[in-house]
Amino acid sequence: MINYKISLSINRLFNIHTAVLGNSGSGKSNTIARILQEVFRKENNHAYGSKVILFDSNGEYPKAFNRELNDGIHAIFYKPNVGDVDEGMVKFTLPYYLMNLDEWLAFLMASERTQKPFWDNVLQECYKFYCMFNTKEENVVKQFANYIKWKTWKILSEIIAKADSDSSKMTIAKGAIQKMKDIYELVPKEEVPSEVVDDLDNFFSVCIDLCVVYYGNNNNSLSEALPKFIKDKKNARYVRVDLIAGANAHYVTSTHRDNNGEAFEQIDEKSAMNISEEKLKSGEYFDYRFLKTAAELVLLEEEAKGNLRVREFTSTLMTRLDVFLYNAECKFMKETEYRYENEEDYLAKVFGISEESNETQLICIDSSEVGTDVLELMTSVVSRILFDYRKKQKGDNRRKHPIHLILDEAHRYIRKDTEYIMRENIFEKIAREGRKYSLFLMISSQRPSELSQTVLSQCGNYIVHRIQNEIDMNYIYSVLPYFSSDYVNKIKQAVPGEALIFGNCVPMPLMVKVEQASPDPNSKNCEIDKEWFNFSLHDKNNQN
Repeated sequence: MINYKISLSINRLFNIHTAVLGNSGSGKSNTIARILQEVFRKENNHAYGSKVILFDSNGEYPKAFNRELNDGIHAIFYKPNVGDVDEGMVKFTLPYYLMNLDEWLAFLMASERTQKPFWDNVLQECYKFYCMFNTKEENVVKQFANYIKWKTWKILSEIIAKADSDSSKMTIAKGAIQKMKDIYELVPKEEVPSEVVDDLDNFFSVCIDLCVVYYGNNNNSLSEALPKFIKDKKNARYVRVDLIAGANAHYVTSTHRDNNGEAFEQIDEKSAMNISEEKLKSGEYFDYRFLKTAAELVLLEEEAKGNLRVREFTSTLMTRLDVFLYNAECKFMKETEYRYENEEDYLAKVFGISEESNETQLICIDSSEVGTDVLELMTSVVSRILFDYRKKQKGDNRRKHPIHLILDEAHRYIRKDTEYIMRENIFEKIAREGRKYSLFLMISSQRPSELSQTVLSQCGNYIVHRIQNEIDMNYIYSVLPYFSSDYVNKIKQAVPGEALIFGNCVPMPLMVKVEQASPDPNSKNCEIDKEWFNFSLHDKNNQN
């Protein structure tokens, strides 16, 4: 029938995953905007309990929802790295410390088998450095200063255990000591007691002095001194180098440094090992500025053990780390004005998701200015946090407070190829299991053939606009067994705004004309004739 108004059941449309497919300019954005406008403008019932999170890859949707929503319907428009020109946009942050180990590995393109332990150690050391350099408690500072000495002692012990010549051993040892000094130089000296600073300075000076080589021979100066660095069960004593005695260290038996030598306090190995056993818990804060430093320490430890090619094996990882540390696209992950306690705190503060209230019904995240890798990471981490949150709900709570994720340009981060940086595609997991936890997907894509088969096949509703590419059409046909060949011509001949709807939300496949959204999303085509020919001489002179 022509001009017959079609109404879709909210339950049948929104209680299962949906795919909106079609070529560029076929009307996908308008369809999504129109559906949401209908939901948020219902006259008799207001959708206060809804939660829609829209990943807007092209910055199209704020225009469609910036006015004329029902009272009490709250929309917020986020944008990573928001600038002064982005009127109405709120700065979006995704704290790096909420990323799990697998997400770090994926973003850094690290090998899961060989580099996962390496990066896990880096994160753990980074956490320890953060604790060390960000406390004003004197005893804690001393503990971590002791920890640095212990780490250096372990590295030197590994180096001298090698069967190389003394010259090469001492060269390597000096390099390691200097790099440890560089790490130590990051300590904010103004917040560290002067005696702690002096003690570490003296420790490194002693280590350097012990690496002396006489005619290619160290005369066991370093190996004989290292056991003296560790305190016994008694109170710690102080160690210094007596150069006259052949560069061999001996005890200064006083309980304080003597004023004539560069003595340092012996290492409390038990205390250092206790600190070493402290583990970074998932979601716990640490300072990203120490990641490079922590990585350097772990590299030193691996090299001391004889893994001399470790820098070669981790070169890609370290390069990708530089992308995170120095690329402006990742700024929104590092500059967070608020320190979130955990993932639940983040969801409550940023998305308004909590068991107590639901203050925001529509969250739109404009990701138009971030690259593919960062986009994949951002969408995956947010979706994983949401999925973990929903999985924690028990009993009837699983069916309360549903969340709908709308994924614009989904082929950019739900791809079926093996180049996707996230090894385990969280959207495939949500497609398979999300319904049980009231977490639903609505995916929009102009290239169905590039979408994950798992995600597309798990959708129960399909809104298919014009598709003229045979590869895309054949892909849809292969993934959806009930997709009839009779639909092909209808889809190919559809004009912008027309779509074939089939699935749970309709009793039979229907060819429909989607009404224009008001306001419409910012997705219109350029009107070439107006831009070319309706350009007056006055306008040209004004430009000049």
